[in-house]
Amino acid sequence: MRDSKFLNLTLILILLSIFLYSDLQSQEVQPQNNIATNTDSTGQVDNSGIKKKDTICFKYTFYPKDTLIYKVVAADSITHNLDNPVFKVRTETLEVVCDSVDKQSNYYLTMRTLTLDSKEWSKNQDTVTRNSSPWLGKRVRLVIDSLGDRKKVYLLDSTFSITSPGGVFTPYLFFPLCETNKALGTSWLVRTKDTLYENAYPPGILEQTSLFRMKDTLNIDSEKFALVTFVKTGKGIYGITNEEMTLEVDNVINMYGELMISLENFVPVQYIATEEQKLHVTINDGTRVPTWQNTMIKFNLMSFKRDISPLNNDIQKLRKELKKQKHLN
Repeated sequence: MRDSKFLNLTLILILLSIFLYSDLQSQEVQPQNNIATNTDSTGQVDNSGIKKKDTICFKYTFYPKDTLIYKVVAADSITHNLDNPVFKVRTETLEVVCDSVDKQSNYYLTMRTLTLDSKEWSKNQDTVTRNSSPWLGKRVRLVIDSLGDRKKVYLLDSTFSITSPGGVFTPYLFFPLCETNKALGTSWLVRTKDTLYENAYPPGILEQTSLFRMKDTLNIDSEKFALVTFVKTGKGIYGITNEEMTLEVDNVINMYGELMISLENFVPVQYIATEEQKLHVTINDGTRVPTWQNTMIKFNLMSFKRDISPLNNDIQKLRKELKKQKHLN
């Protein structure tokens, strides 16, 4: 019985992995070899330009009124205790808007899920389709710098307990990179503690260690992208206490991800991740229920709008100031 469940789950995850990666593979992707060598008149190799050309500057840059729309496709399997697993395939639309940028170049982003199409089933249950959720439309304010380091995060719209369709610890789009200007093949270690308001209220807290790697640069439809990969392990906690119930969750996650950042607009254009969670859910009477959740998820940028007119106005003002200073001198 357990073998048949495992085979069914494996088959579903394989099919979903093919689905999630198919559109990326169907595009013409050309790795960019940024290493160049020059020879002088004596035939000696000049390596002075290698380090500069082989170093990739990846970061986030947002301007006020930037609007990004992501299609999010995910597959989850959730098993409580030794019950039959519940399978879920969901498609969401995520909106990210930059409201403002402060003097320290911190970006004030507002995120919300606009639409949901979810199908759930198990061995003993027919497929159920859901198109609504209390999470829809809930706005999350996230303040980050150009490397994704979190300055503030909070939920704008709710003071009631609420959880996103993917759960408290589902993979999220904006996570700390902490470093940039990396040579191809370079790895770096990041340890952070993130409060995940973009997944639930009250939020889960995830303490994690990530090993990043500057994997490659890609050229797709004449646009260049940085490809950053990572493996992550972490521990999370979550709790709810009210008149009706007391719920505590602790988990351990293992994860692999690939993040593509545009080297022209400096926004995330694609993020693919697989995550395994091992959770213990403690309910009112102290009963601990072991739970496993496996998730495959893909964020794909579908629409990007940027109004650069305020930037052009600032440039014109700066030019006028420079001209005045020249006349004065």
